[in-house]
Amino acid sequence: MADFTELCESFCRGCGADCVGNPPKGGGVAVRLCGGKEDGGVLSAEFLIISGAAEQREAIVRLSDTTDAGQRLGATLCGAPELMKREGGMWLYSARMRLFRPSAGDIYGIDGISFRRGGKATSLNSGSFRLCSISGLSGGAEDGGKREITAEIAVFSDASELCAAFPSGQRGELVIGERHADCKVASVELFGGERGYFRARVKFVCDTAYFYDERSREVALSGLISEFSLPFSFPVGAFYISKRQPSLFTEIFNDGAEDCGMEIEFHAVTAVLNPSLTEVHSGETAKLLISMSSGDRAVISTEYGKKRITLIRGGEERNIFCTKDAGFTFLRLRNGKNLFRYDADAGLGGLEVTIRYRARYSCGV
Repeated sequence: MADFTELCESFCRGCGADCVGNPPKGGGVAVRLCGGKEDGGVLSAEFLIISGAAEQREAIVRLSDTTDAGQRLGATLCGAPELMKREGGMWLYSARMRLFRPSAGDIYGIDGISFRRGGKATSLNSGSFRLCSISGLSGGAEDGGKREITAEIAVFSDASELCAAFPSGQRGELVIGERHADCKVASVELFGGERGYFRARVKFVCDTAYFYDERSREVALSGLISEFSLPFSFPVGAFYISKRQPSLFTEIFNDGAEDCGMEIEFHAVTAVLNPSLTEVHSGETAKLLISMSSGDRAVISTEYGKKRITLIRGGEERNIFCTKDAGFTFLRLRNGKNLFRYDADAGLGGLEVTIRYRARYSCGV
């Protein structure tokens, strides 16, 4: 209880009140911890809120954003407070709060989980929303399957704010710490609640069963060897400060928890015939039977559900799926070390190869 007493005092200082239960000067709210007990990191507490009716909701919401002065301990509501008694301008509430340490990255910490669409992110656990529970983050599924994630939220506003934040049928990203999942809002269900709040169940259906890094990683397989060194004197006639290294072997270490698809880009700086990429350990090869002109880009996507092969020429994109070699494989980055070698039947010196990928995980926590 000593930790939570400090937590409560920190909250009161933040809202300009005190823990004696005296309303602050000029209006506002005051909070007083009446009693409680801790069990497995969940604190069952009773506290007084002294304020005008218009400020009651703000007091409840701000209580669950609390951390102690040293940022060593925080608390978030497990569900919404239950009104026990009301006398005049005083409300006696009972609540369950989950203690957490912000540095631990607890998913129930403030702003730990959010839904992002159109560049705007809405936290499931701040502002008018309090995350009560969430399911579907752990466990895997077969490739090509979908993951359902259901969040139960206490809403301290009206239904219009909830529906604006999580519009049913809209696509976006579910962001859990540094991991992301492309998804859509499948349904929003309202149920239960007390005066000043209601509860909602929001279901997200993810495109795949996996979570991914937020940003793609990019690895250039074709490199340059420096021809420049000191001391340096200008030679007579043309000279080069670097040269392209052909038949380059490049190792990529996939530190994700699962194999993942990738995007392979063949860029023809000069004319190139039949470019290919081979994973040396497995012997699997992705080879295209195509004559590429200078400036052409051939892009292969190997992600489940998004497999495609396209050619970008003169700013126009077209499908070239039919150019696959007979032994073509949609290469994947295996967990751990991968060794790649790129090649071409002709024009290897004019070929640039880039791999882009997002590490993926079977669990969102």
